[in-house]
Amino acid sequence: MLGQTIFSSSSPALARARVWLLAASAAFSACAKAGAPPSLECVLDYGGEAHTVIVHPTSDPYRVQPTKIEDAFEFKAVYIAAPADVAGLDLYSYYLTERGSVIADETKYRPPFPCNAPSSDGNFTGAHHVYGPDGEELVYSCRWRSR
Repeated sequence: MLGQTIFSSSSPALARARVWLLAASAAFSACAKAGAPPSLECVLDYGGEAHTVIVHPTSDPYRVQPTKIEDAFEFKAVYIAAPADVAGLDLYSYYLTERGSVIADETKYRPPFPCNAPSSDGNFTGAHHVYGPDGEELVYSCRWRSR
């Protein structure tokens, strides 16, 4: 059998292949499980108070309302899971003025969406620091919720 490689059940190459396949399978399944799309959890920290916003997929992004954070900021997360050609996650932060809301931060994610970080907080966005014109600070981060 010249030119053929035969793996025995105790072969080191087969063992490495099994480990690689298990690791790849675990990584992919953590991000894209079958069934309904996961919801998103964003934690907004302003003035020493944390606010949690749960974001579900929507099919009507223009009806998503922002969350007001005291009299300083608004936060809006628009999550479209399907159809695939328009899927996306858009995060917006606004600071509030006497004349209305002014966009201060915009972050967009397109599929394939990032996985949660392996750290204890699990946020895939990292911490976003958003500042208002008078030095106000909003810090937010988001992660996918477990099903």
